[in-house]
Amino acid sequence: MTHQPVLLKEVISYLAPKSFGHYLDGTVGGGGHVQAILEASAPAGVVLGLDRDPKVIKRLRQTLAKDQPRLHLAHRSYADVAELLTELKWSDIDGALLDLGLSSLQLADANRGMSFRLEGPLDLRFDQSRGLPATAHLAKWSAAKLANILETYGELSRGQQLARRLKNFGPITTTYDLKVASGLSHPRRLSQLFQALRIATNCELGHLEDGLAAIWSILRPGGRLVIISFQSLEDRLVKHFFSARAKEGAGSLLTKKVVIATPEEQRTNPRSRSAKLRAIQKI
Repeated sequence: MTHQPVLLKEVISYLAPKSFGHYLDGTVGGGGHVQAILEASAPAGVVLGLDRDPKVIKRLRQTLAKDQPRLHLAHRSYADVAELLTELKWSDIDGALLDLGLSSLQLADANRGMSFRLEGPLDLRFDQSRGLPATAHLAKWSAAKLANILETYGELSRGQQLARRLKNFGPITTTYDLKVASGLSHPRRLSQLFQALRIATNCELGHLEDGLAAIWSILRPGGRLVIISFQSLEDRLVKHFFSARAKEGAGSLLTKKVVIATPEEQRTNPRSRSAKLRAIQKI
């Protein structure tokens, strides 16, 4: 499966990379955005590309970074970016991008269990070398905690009823088990179920909160932060963070409303249909 970066023109327009600038792609994923940032910041701009998924970093080191000295890759979280800057001897950055969506490559990997359309182990971790897979969490969560996760992170109605069904099913170790145990059949509801468990497994919202603070702390005055989210929980968190920085006079909103993909991009890249971009400039 070929990965198509979403809102590529819009990202470059709002990030406005320049030669000699220092930039962060905190979710390097398929590499489409970072490649465009490198091109836009030529000949002397440098980019730090991070990802929690070690497979992503390994693949990009063998391809994009092989003959590209201006790209530094690390298997690290964007929440750790301040530490990495010290290691690179960078004082600050001129811009940062976070694309919070799953890459097409992750969705297509049945061994991750990210898609209800593919049968495989119910893992759901971005970094399979750390933490517990979703199946282990499901086994230890109480019905009450599971119901809260389903309602909060999946925005699913009747979370308590669904949680009881899952807990009463027995061991859930595969994506097929989860679908059968849930009794859900509508694709949207199944997507919400998998989303809820993935967010909880990876502590995604807490990770995003920490990351926003970390990136803001090393963004120089005049630097820009561009974020693409794909679900309302993340977008709400980003919106509130940006609004707070603007109200305290620390930032200027570059997007008064969310930027969405053009009808043409939505036709050619279905993943872009739920993408929402927001951007802010530090004062």
